[in-house]
Amino acid sequence: WSISRGGTSTRCSARWRRLERGTLSPQPAARRIRAKEAIEMIAQELEVSLHMAFVEARQKQHEFITVEHLLLAMLDNPSAAEVLKACGVDLDELRGVLAERNEWYE
Repeated sequence: WSISRGGTSTRCSARWRRLERGTLSPQPAARRIRAKEAIEMIAQELEVSLHMAFVEARQKQHEFITVEHLLLAMLDNPSAAEVLKACGVDLDELRGVLAERNEWYE
């Protein structure tokens, strides 16, 4: 039978109630571990990108770290560059535009 409860069937609603009570894990343990490792990897990559943005700004003697500094640093991060490419970004063109903008700050 398929009585609907808030957009879910009754078959699904029993699982939903167990999730609400906390007696059913929303994800298998292996998937949670992989997600945790992915988050830690992203956090490490972000920390490196932030550090590189800081170094770039300091080398140029800029008072603040800007979005441009962060984007330039992210272009050197393989994961971030892959995402930007998947979104249709021309990395060389972006790098050139960002370099021009950073010269403007000087």
